[in-house]
Amino acid sequence: VVPGSARKLHQEGETILYAVTILRGQYTAGYYDEDGQFQQGAFSDFVENFRNVARENRIIMREFNFDPNVVQNAAEARAQLEVEVNHLKGGLVRWCRAHFGEAFVAWIHLKAIRM
Repeated sequence: VVPGSARKLHQEGETILYAVTILRGQYTAGYYDEDGQFQQGAFSDFVENFRNVARENRIIMREFNFDPNVVQNAAEARAQLEVEVNHLKGGLVRWCRAHFGEAFVAWIHLKAIRM
């Protein structure tokens, strides 16, 4: 049940984004008007109206289709990439440990020559 005042705000403009978010469907809920009479709800197509208001507010609305296989494949790919990153990081750390001494000696040598 939506009070008449909320329905009036819904029809005025900017609050359409807020009102559609609350309703979460294609059903306009019933409400009590100013006279206390109950106005029955009805099905409505809010998608086009929402898309127009979003476009006016510079919001791009994209179609989204949920596919659990895509989510599972992305999780597996992420896990595989994390393993690869850890492997490469280990190799980089070993290389740095092996070559740090040489680089430090060469740097000190250059500093000694410049003096």
